[in-house]
Amino acid sequence: MASSSSKGKITIIGSGIIGRCWSVIFSSAGFNVALYDTVASQLTNAMTSIEAQLCDMESKGLMRSPGMTAQEAFKLVASYDDLGKALDGAMYVQECTPENVELKKKVFENLDKCVTSSETILASSSSCIVPSKFTASLKHRSQCIVAHPINPPYYVPLVEVVPAPWTDSKVIDQTVALMKDIGQSPVVTKKKSMDSF
Repeated sequence: MASSSSKGKITIIGSGIIGRCWSVIFSSAGFNVALYDTVASQLTNAMTSIEAQLCDMESKGLMRSPGMTAQEAFKLVASYDDLGKALDGAMYVQECTPENVELKKKVFENLDKCVTSSETILASSSSCIVPSKFTASLKHRSQCIVAHPINPPYYVPLVEVVPAPWTDSKVIDQTVALMKDIGQSPVVTKKKSMDSF
């Protein structure tokens, strides 16, 4: 069972390479991480990979939270195949699915249905699809934004923060603050409705 942190809960949607990287970054900075995927074997492999990455970070003295061990960080990560449970109590959601606009529309429609708080930020890791392409019809669209990491994100901390035309300014500010809190270097783009970035 995962440990609990007072820093808050982050939900990661998708347990592939990017989802695993975000899980390592957030947990090593002291946040609870709920890692969601629909494929059980993928989650099992992801948890093994996350633990190994955290141990590697610790051995190199690169943990984001001073004094935290790899095992302490790993205990903050829990895997879920139930979206509702994964989202329960989350302050921030980071979607990490493949670069397919129809898939992202479907994922964000599901998030829109499950998220009940007007305070939860819904972020995408998309590297080439702006949020206006997959959030326009959502009830919670003002809470949506892109936070795209540069690979490998643990070693290259730059994060492109891309709002949609309807993204609340508070969401932009909070996303930037969160990225700084976990040791990333956010840069906000000004072209909210460009075709790609």
